This record gives sequence, structure tokens and C-alpha cells, in this order.
Amino acid sequence: MEKENALRLIESSSRREHSLLVSKIMTVLSDAHGESNLNWELAGLLHDLDYDATIDERGLHGEKAAEALTGLVDESVLHAIKSHDHRAGYKPSSLLDNSLQFADAVSILLRESEDVLDEKPWVKEIIEEYQLPNGLSLPELIRMFSESL
Repeated sequence: MEKENALRLIESSSRREHSLLVSKIMTVLSDAHGESNLNWELAGLLHDLDYDATIDERGLHGEKAAEALTGLVDESVLHAIKSHDHRAGYKPSSLLDNSLQFADAVSILLRESEDVLDEKPWVKEIIEEYQLPNGLSLPELIRMFSESL
């Protein structure tokens, strides 16, 4: 799948802006880790594709998106999407998986109220557990993707 197709898929999503931010964070992370950008960018753009459809079934969030995207994106992207939300029951097992979970948490921290860490304690846990590439700190990461906005 090309980026333009992914952008069309999220065009009317209530999570469009969030997904764009996660995608930007993922692009910076892929560069920092020396990984190919496209799959990381697609994972960021499409991770909440099913968000509106699973509002009452958060245990299915990510899984429904992966089902809809099967055959359209790489299997690694599908697994990252399925495992990005801790409520879905899929465990992150790769650098891509963990990076998507981290990028999602960072974007939530940046865009929500000051009380986000009290309301969503998993955000802090994910950020603290993520292994940033050598020489890259969280403030440096934030500066890098803020420059690309």
C-alpha cells in the first residue's frame, strides 16, 4: 500500500490528526533505528483505522483494522496494529510493534490534558519501558518530529 492510499483510508476518521502525528513519530523512529520508513509510516497512519468501529468493543481494537488490511500491507504492520493497544490481548514482539505502541503513547501525552498520566497510567509505563536508539533522548525525539510538522 502506498502512503496516499493510507491517507484516503483515514480521511474521515475521528483519529485522523492523532494518526498523522503517530505516523510522524514513527518516521523519526524508523530513521533513528535505521529501518525502512514506509512500513513504519503505514503502521502509524493505520493503527486506529478501526477506532470508531470498535468504540464499544476495545478488545477488538487493532484486530478489526488488521483484518481489513490483510493482503494490503506487510504482515509486520498487521501485527504492530494488532498489538498497539494493550486491551486487545496481542503482545508486541518486535521493534516495530514496540515503536508503534511508544509513538501512540507519546502522541497521547502530547495532545491530551495534564491528567493523562493519572487517567491512563499505561502511557507512562510504555514510554518508560521503550528503548530509544543510542544517543536519542525523549526530548530530542520530540524536537526531531516537531521540526517535521
